Amino acid sequence: MSEQLSFTKIENDLRPAYRNRLNTAESPEDIKKFFVYTAREFLHRALEGTAEDPGRSQVEYEDVHLTPESDPPYAVSGKLASHPGYLALQHRSDLTIILTRLAQSAARRYVHLERNPGKSESKIRG
Repeated sequence: MSEQLSFTKIENDLRPAYRNRLNTAESPEDIKKFFVYTAREFLHRALEGTAEDPGRSQVEYEDVHLTPESDPPYAVSGKLASHPGYLALQHRSDLTIILTRLAQSAARRYVHLERNPGKSESKIRG
């Protein structure tokens, strides 16, 4: 039986700043951007130093994005999906569960801002 890895510590480290960013976002586009920044940081830290990727992981902005209407509410690029480290961690860790949780938080906030554009506009106008 293979060893199951957990990245909850990384998630817990990133979550307070992420929650703050989502709560202060002024537009749905901000939500997408904040999700990508956080997901990239999470993936970089998770992939860093794995046997499949000993310190060489470089997750690009285009490698992950929010898809609020999908299940799960995120998508990864073909490049990342075929990355040996990502593939290995996808099957033996909580990586996809954590990415899904991060994306679900962003998707809920994204939908809220899309349905209530007046709130975003009033913040911008000050």
